[in-house]
Amino acid sequence: MNQYESYLEDKMPEMMNLLEELVNIDSGSYHKEGVDKVGAVLRKEFEDLEMDILVHRESEYGNHLEIKAEKDSDPKIIIIAHMDTVFPEGEAEKRPFKVIGDKAYGPGVSDEKASHVSVL
Repeated sequence: MNQYESYLEDKMPEMMNLLEELVNIDSGSYHKEGVDKVGAVLRKEFEDLEMDILVHRESEYGNHLEIKAEKDSDPKIIIIAHMDTVFPEGEAEKRPFKVIGDKAYGPGVSDEKASHVSVL
């Protein structure tokens, strides 16, 4: 096992806990409160890594996060990801996060919430 695999293996419980937290938040495209809640969770995680966060506030839909490694950095890589899902309110309660074997299930688990955990 190389150093990267070892690092990810050590982080796996933490990553799965975060994925569960995100998946269990209803964040449908038109559910501003839920999308903003996902954003608040992610914002805290990235702030804990001392990343620079700028919140672009929206009145109707979920806020947007602009995250940079350093405030005045000129990034060479850009990652764009959405925080909403297609599921209606209440779906997270009906189908909460669960793991069966080596697969995770729940609304938005693979589109796009696991991607956020991977990026982090």
